[in-house]
Amino acid sequence: MAESRLIQGRYRSLDLIGRGGMGEVWRARDESLGRQVAVKCLKPVGHDQDAHFTQVLRERFRREARVAASLQHRGVTVVHDFGDDSAAGGPLYLVMELLEGRNLSQLMEDNEARPLPVDVVLDVAEQMAAALAFTL
Repeated sequence: MAESRLIQGRYRSLDLIGRGGMGEVWRARDESLGRQVAVKCLKPVGHDQDAHFTQVLRERFRREARVAASLQHRGVTVVHDFGDDSAAGGPLYLVMELLEGRNLSQLMEDNEARPLPVDVVLDVAEQMAAALAFTL
């Protein structure tokens, strides 16, 4: 997705904040509600991929959106919207709350490759375990 693209006439991409196996995550502005959100967009599939493969990827992305939207826990990102902008040449997209702050990798970098303090490790592990237990 190009920078400053408008998805469904509502979500304006601002900057790329992450990449994953199925897509890219963009910081975006919800023009309707005036707030910043995270928009995950399914990666475009190359022309060398067959139609069945493309359909499987799209269905997996839809399933991820439905599962994520069904979860409500303080350790799980809130889903706001899901849609298909392919009619306008855009992607399948998933709109989530934008979480600011540092991730675990950044915490470790900030600690200059030294072991994290035990109380920090326990706090992070407890939060991760609670979120994972909720999703089971």
